[in-house]
This record gives sequence, C-alpha cells and structure tokens, in this order.
Amino acid sequence: MAEIKTNGKSAPSVDMTPMVDLGFLLITFFMLASSFLSPKVIKMLSPADESDPSKLPSLKCSKSLTLILDETNMAKYYVCPESSQADSVDFSSTGLRKLILQRQNEVKTQFGDKNDLLILVKSTPQSKYKQLVDAIDEMHITASNFMIAKIDQQDSVVFKL
Repeated sequence: MAEIKTNGKSAPSVDMTPMVDLGFLLITFFMLASSFLSPKVIKMLSPADESDPSKLPSLKCSKSLTLILDETNMAKYYVCPESSQADSVDFSSTGLRKLILQRQNEVKTQFGDKNDLLILVKSTPQSKYKQLVDAIDEMHITASNFMIAKIDQQDSVVFKL
C-alpha cells in the first residue's frame, strides 16, 4: 500500500512507484496475451484475372456444385443448370454438409479424386452475411475447394431471381 510521507510543514506526498510497476506489468501482460492469438486465413480459390476470360480455368459442370444464397435461410443449389433441377438445403450438418459430402463422393466415383469438386458460392444482394459465413464454415469442415462468384444470367434463369 502507498505510504504517505509528511516532511514537517510540507504537503503529504504519495509514493507512486508501486502503481508504475503495476502499470508496466499490465502492459506486458496484454502485449503477450495479444500476440498468442494469430489470425487464421481460410484458403479460397480465386481467378487470376476476370477481365481476360481466356485466362480463367475451365471447369466441367459435372465437377462443380453451385450454391446460391438468398434472403431465405436456405441455400439453393444445382450441379449443371441444363441437366439438373434447382433445389434448396439448410445450413445444418444434415443439410449443406451432407450435400457437400454426397457430392464429393459422386465426384470421387466418377473422376477418382474428391478434391476435384469445386463449389461456387454466389450471394444475392438480399442475402445475409451470416449465411455466407455458415457456407464457408461448411466448406472448411468438409475440406472443399470453393470460390465466391457473382450471380450471372444463368443463375437468374434457373432460380427466377
């Protein structure tokens, strides 16, 4: 505890040395504690240059899965817009995760490697940020390759957006 010293007629003074020591201990603690947590980055595929379509990688639609996030709490999906029907699934482990794992198994049996599956995540302006985060979490849990893309005319026709 701080001692109050009195020197005869002068005003009492407080020894602040312990308070300065405590301040430096707190600064040291918070500097060390903040450096323990390093930011984690999620790996995401992105095209090199969208302005030149010849540089974009070609992708068979049978090796892809397209997810459309809209204002509902469901993810609409399709494999090939010409051949399959659009359907929707929720973000639970029995919904989107099961769909991704099922699609990975289909790609593995057809092409030999489940990592050939590329999931295109497309978000409408009405979708919520939480939906995108939930979708990316499922991609991370299932160790899927994914890319976030823009809604195009083909999606608007399939889902009547």
